[in-house]
Amino acid sequence: MSNNYNHTEEFNLLDVSKNKLKAAVCYFGAFLIIPLLFWRKSDYVKFHLYQGFALFAVGIAIDVIDVLMGILLGSGLLYGIWGVVRTLLLILRITFMVLGICNAINGQAKELPLIGKIRFTK
Repeated sequence: MSNNYNHTEEFNLLDVSKNKLKAAVCYFGAFLIIPLLFWRKSDYVKFHLYQGFALFAVGIAIDVIDVLMGILLGSGLLYGIWGVVRTLLLILRITFMVLGICNAINGQAKELPLIGKIRFTK
């Protein structure tokens, strides 16, 4: 997991120390609406908002694929294989969520592995 980039030094220490818990909220799925509406003036929160939104969007994409696989495959061996893949992806999503929360609380601005560079806005 060496592809994640550390942006911590780019942020004001006061901003980071005041907003650690607010940044951690960005990784709780749909709850990222709270920092989006109320705390996005903080550059530190905004960084974690982008990371949390990327994780949320990837999670939704996986859920949509899961539904489609259920419709297309129904049951059987292929659906059983998909079930294993789905479980591994869920474990990876939870791992990234915990990693993001730990980074936010520890005052780190590190991109999440694999998905950290995903941006939906400039």
